[in-house]
Amino acid sequence: AKTGGKINNKKANLVLDSGAERSILDAIFARKVGCYVDDSQQQECAGIGEGVYVTKGRTKIKVTLVGSLV
Repeated sequence: AKTGGKINNKKANLVLDSGAERSILDAIFARKVGCYVDDSQQQECAGIGEGVYVTKGRTKIKVTLVGSLV
């Protein structure tokens, strides 16, 4: 499902996938909204298209949907 929301109190377009093992956040956007990205933690992921990709790091975020913190 595609919806609007906020990440760290900044407006964002969100795609919600209840079957996903991980949540993906654009690295440039993450830094723009003030997320600390731990570059020492990387992981290979599959499921988008044919290939495998490697994450750039790990972060914690605050997500708000329709005014409710989740």
